[in-house]
Amino acid sequence: MIIAENLYIGSRVAIKPYLKCMSAGNIYIDDDVQIAIEGSIVTNNHNFYDRPVLTVKNVHIKKNAWIGANSIILSGVTIGENAIVGAGSVVTRDVPENAIAAENPAQSIRKLDAEKFI
Repeated sequence: MIIAENLYIGSRVAIKPYLKCMSAGNIYIDDDVQIAIEGSIVTNNHNFYDRPVLTVKNVHIKKNAWIGANSIILSGVTIGENAIVGAGSVVTRDVPENAIAAENPAQSIRKLDAEKFI
């Protein structure tokens, strides 16, 4: 479902208060995603050498992912299916499916058992 220009949200998505989006690119949030309070999703960045030039890459949060409070998801990132992003993490690169990623910058710290998901 298109909620606003560049924002696509699936079914049964829970987004807690104060999610901030800076979106010249598209943000795709699949079904059953949970996003805790004070999160940020950014699809824009600036060229390192020509700063007025805006670079734009989409963000995709796949099915059943869980984004912890105060997490920041940066341009071009895909959060895999069933993945968890720990609170306060800064996600600068893709998070694999069935993984827990945390820290700044976020990195995979544990793999989840995919067979336990209903």
